[in-house]
Amino acid sequence: MEKEYNEWIVIQEAERKNGMRRCLCRCSCGKEKIVYLKHLKSGASKSCGHDKHKLMSKVGKMNKISGLSDTRLYGIWQNMKKRCYNQEIPSYKNYGGRGITICKEWLNDIKCFYDWAINNGYNDNLTIDRINNDGNYEPNNCRWVTAKVQANNRRKSICTRYLTFNNKTQSAKEWSEELNINYSTLSCRINKLGWNDNKAISTPIKI
Repeated sequence: MEKEYNEWIVIQEAERKNGMRRCLCRCSCGKEKIVYLKHLKSGASKSCGHDKHKLMSKVGKMNKISGLSDTRLYGIWQNMKKRCYNQEIPSYKNYGGRGITICKEWLNDIKCFYDWAINNGYNDNLTIDRINNDGNYEPNNCRWVTAKVQANNRRKSICTRYLTFNNKTQSAKEWSEELNINYSTLSCRINKLGWNDNKAISTPIKI
C-alpha cells in the first residue's frame, strides 16, 4: 500500500478512530507512527516532527519580521494549532482527534489569521469560536464571541454532532431516542470523558 505524502510513507491502513481512516506510516527519519489519512492528504502532517526545531526557528524569524509574536492573537493562533495537531496535549482528543483541522491559509500564515481577526470583530474580550463544532477552523466557520456564548455553543454541540455505530451514522439526539440512552449521558461520555462513538453508544448504563 506504499504511498508517499511529504516525508511520510504509508505502510498499511490502521484501525479507524471515530469513523476516520488512519494509516501506519514511516517517516523519512525511520520513525513509525499512526496518522489520520485526512491529515496526510491535507498536508497538516508532513513528518514525525524530527525537523521541528528547524521549523520553529524559521517560524520564529518570520514572527519577528511580522511583529506579531507578542500579541494575544499570536497566542490564540498557537493554541489553535496545538489543539488540532499536537497529540500530546489533553484537548487534542476533542479537536484533532475528531478530525478538526485549520485551513491552509491560517495554518501557514499568522499574518493571514491576524488580518481576518482584525477585520471580523476581534477585541481582547472575545474568544474564537467555531459556529459548527464539527467544522474546521476557517473564515466561514469562525467568529469572535464572549466566553458565555462559546460555552453555550459547546453545550449545544452534542445536539448536532453525528455519531457512527455499527456502520450507521446519525445525530446524537437520534441515537439517544433510538437506543433509549439518556441524552445527558451521551453528552458526558463524549464531551467530558472523551469516549469514541462506539464506546459512548455501546457501553451499558449502570443501574
